[in-house]
Amino acid sequence: MLINSLDQEVSAETLKNKLTGKCENKHTLLDAFNYHNEQFKLKVGNDYSNLTYKHYKATLAKIKAFLLHQYKKSDIPLEDLKHIFVTSFEVYLKTHDKCSHNTTMKYIIKLKRVINLAIFNEWINHNPFMNFRCSMKETNRGYLKEISDICGIEKRLTMHLARHTFATTVTLANGVPI
Repeated sequence: MLINSLDQEVSAETLKNKLTGKCENKHTLLDAFNYHNEQFKLKVGNDYSNLTYKHYKATLAKIKAFLLHQYKKSDIPLEDLKHIFVTSFEVYLKTHDKCSHNTTMKYIIKLKRVINLAIFNEWINHNPFMNFRCSMKETNRGYLKEISDICGIEKRLTMHLARHTFATTVTLANGVPI
């Protein structure tokens, strides 16, 4: 069946899409995220680590929860993303999920990379991140320096080294082989 004024084929699916506001040719945020994550997964082991891939999956989960919380929707067309979406996501992460500023920025940076991919693929005509600055706050790790001075350790202590040392010590103390 063809509707002359629209010059489109009418089916149950096209009717449903029109009624729910989902157009067939419009890409959604979750489409873009899933595409990005599928492409990213192919590069794990070559260009990227599995941990970084897991961070993108975690960001996708945060986006899904935010969409349900803020918009009562499971997805959103890319063209509907505005600057307020980004700032609202920032506030959601800090207030609802109790994320620190730097953790929030890490999630937002991953979202920004997906949006940039959508822009490069011409799935979206504008940048919702325009005039949004992703900034990290300086963290105070002075206590590590103080500990190294007290213990006479000359090696530069990092958070990674401290976590590794703690985990190794606890593991060995409990008789777990490494």
